[in-house]
This record gives sequence, structure tokens and C-alpha cells, in this order.
Amino acid sequence: MLTGLAGWTGLAAADDIRLGVGRPVSAVRESFFLAVPEGTSTLALARLSVAADPASLQIRFPDAVVSVEGWRVRHPVTGPLERRGDAAVWRPDAFPVAAPPLVDLYLRSPLAVTTRVELTYLTTGLAWSARYTVQVRGDLAREEEAVALDLS
Repeated sequence: MLTGLAGWTGLAAADDIRLGVGRPVSAVRESFFLAVPEGTSTLALARLSVAADPASLQIRFPDAVVSVEGWRVRHPVTGPLERRGDAAVWRPDAFPVAAPPLVDLYLRSPLAVTTRVELTYLTTGLAWSARYTVQVRGDLAREEEAVALDLS
């Protein structure tokens, strides 16, 4: 699963992930089932790719009456300053590192329901390539002989 849901119960693993890999931007669509409680709730998306664009995020509940009331995006930075309770602790050995965006989705459902959720977003940093080998069986010089190609 390219995304993860923090603190959410009733989540099944992604059963369908589709990628449209391009340069420099790729599209990701994930589909999974989620148990949504009646009323309002917060769905916390964690472990998005650092390169994911939260502004491109679309969430859809194709089989239910669940609505997205809004969302909040946080961009944490990990580094030499850590928060421990109410105190800030300086760690001079740590270098600032970009962390994945954290997205809180605010949901509303008129009834408790287990439903399919589709997440779509853009990201960078994905690449794909393939190398194929074609093996010719048969004699290409003799037109009457059957020729077959094996692709591996």
C-alpha cells in the first residue's frame, strides 16, 4: 500500500493499486475497504510518499453516502529539534530531513458502513522500464515453414 491509515480500525489492505507512471509526475489510485462509523470521524493518511502532492488528493466513496467534509495537510520536518511532551530537545547530530505529508480527512456518514474507498493523487519519483528478449523459432528464410516468436 502506498499510503497508510494511522489510528483507523476496520481497514482492509489495498486490493487494487493502479499507477500511471510518467515523467516527472505519476498518478496513483488505490482502492480498499474501510469501516466508517456513523457521524463524523477523522481518517488520518500517513506514510504518503515524500514526493506525493497532497493538493492533488481526491477521495471517493463510490458505493456509499460517506462525504468528505474537508481535510488538513501537515508538512512535518524531522531534524535536530525534537518535541518531547511540552519540551523541545536539541539533537545536534540530526540533520533536517523532509518527512511525508500527513493528511487528516474529515468524514461524515449518516450510518455505520463498510465501503470501498478510492484515493487518487499525483507523485514524483516513480520510474518503470522493461527489457524484453525475443527468440525466433523456425527458419525465416523458408516462407513455407512456420515461425514463432517467444517473448521473455
